[in-house]
Amino acid sequence: MVSESRMKIDLFAQITLIATTLLLLLIGQWAAAAYPLVILLIWQALSALELFFAYRHRRRRYYLFIAAAAAALLPLWTALPYLWGYLPFVLMAAWYLFETACDFLVVYRRPRSFWDL
Repeated sequence: MVSESRMKIDLFAQITLIATTLLLLLIGQWAAAAYPLVILLIWQALSALELFFAYRHRRRRYYLFIAAAAAALLPLWTALPYLWGYLPFVLMAAWYLFETACDFLVVYRRPRSFWDL
């Protein structure tokens, strides 16, 4: 079973990295916004690998396939002008954040025993 603290850390880290990326984009630092986005995508890929292999979350398999395909098409995405190159990765990050938030709500509502307190 996935612990609440693991899901809290995962959700908080993803929200922080997305907020950092958005803040850098809002102040006009286009090149600097790529760094937290790359860190976020690496964080999400490692999280998906852990949840898929350790906890058998089958929905994470789809994210891993899409992340591998996006990484293989990275030269195509970087050739797109302006923010269009960021768009596939932002959509992937938003989708995984939504999946993590849904899983967090499931884990948070799960009844706990006395020993888990």
